[in-house]
Amino acid sequence: MDVSERIRERRKADGLSQIALAERLGMSYMTVRRWEGGKRTPRMEELQRLADALGTTVPYLMGIDAPEANTSPIRGPFVLKAAPRLKAGSFSLGY
Repeated sequence: MDVSERIRERRKADGLSQIALAERLGMSYMTVRRWEGGKRTPRMEELQRLADALGTTVPYLMGIDAPEANTSPIRGPFVLKAAPRLKAGSFSLGY
């Protein structure tokens, strides 16, 4: 099942029309229609908003894991930052 099918499946499971989902996302229903029709693929930030609106996860929408609900209390887009590089001898293990 691809992204478009998973979006449609979750939307219908929640009893939402394309218009209702679009309103929940603050987008045009034509955008939702294009996603579900496979004519356009949601960008990563759109996938996060979709997952939140549909009570699922981005990995599920992408076909990576099961449809378990997104129960994380932390919402919204996430930015991963790389840890600072450590120079040899600049840290101690505390022994």
